[in-house]
Amino acid sequence: MSFGFGELLENFTIGLTLILHLSGLSACQCMVRSKSTKGVPYLIFIFSTISCIIMIKYACILEQPKLIFLNSVGLVLYVIYISLYLMYADNKAYDLAILGSLLAVPISLLFFTSGWISANNGGDKNGDGDASGKGDVLNVLGSALTINALFLISIPSIEVYHNLVNRNREGMPLVMIISGLACFISWLAYGIMLNDIFIYLPNGIGMMVQALKLYAFVAFDDDGGDDVGEGGGGGGGGGGRGGARKKKK
Repeated sequence: MSFGFGELLENFTIGLTLILHLSGLSACQCMVRSKSTKGVPYLIFIFSTISCIIMIKYACILEQPKLIFLNSVGLVLYVIYISLYLMYADNKAYDLAILGSLLAVPISLLFFTSGWISANNGGDKNGDGDASGKGDVLNVLGSALTINALFLISIPSIEVYHNLVNRNREGMPLVMIISGLACFISWLAYGIMLNDIFIYLPNGIGMMVQALKLYAFVAFDDDGGDDVGEGGGGGGGGGGRGGARKKKK
């Protein structure tokens, strides 16, 4: 019974994360209509791309097709979002420099971990070194994913601070706030069920940040003051990132 519930919660969480990936379409639609990148969460798109790249490697080692599919879809979407952003960006050279410097981290990590696994494969014909090498690689990748999740959470945290101080709701669209909040809650519940701090800690923090962002959206208007109307919202980029460790044995 508990296994069935766990599997149901896992599938539900993966579905919410897929919706979160798709929520960036709203920001891109506004960007295409306005021909402006104002309010578009460029850094969150980049850090989400990093998460997907590392997670694909992580899931391949664990042979988890659901996670491979989920993050492959996410990677394609974030590449599209970033490409659209760069089309309308005023300072393309600066934005490309940020993109290149940040993406250098996961790419270097992939080369490093691939070499680590290959070295262990070559050093042990019986496979014991291979298992040990994979375990070490999973620890490195899991730690990298957790650190990346904290970066994803920190971006909307800064935004929330400015929202509360300036009494406005500038930021990402409401759909990204709601999908992100739902995603954080689902990964938090899954992490509590597994008693895995690497899942529930970052997602618990992310849930609180998203809740504050939702409050700012409801309480304030675009220009400052207490009002409700059309406008941007908050984070939403970090939902489920800590959950990358959930399959580790």
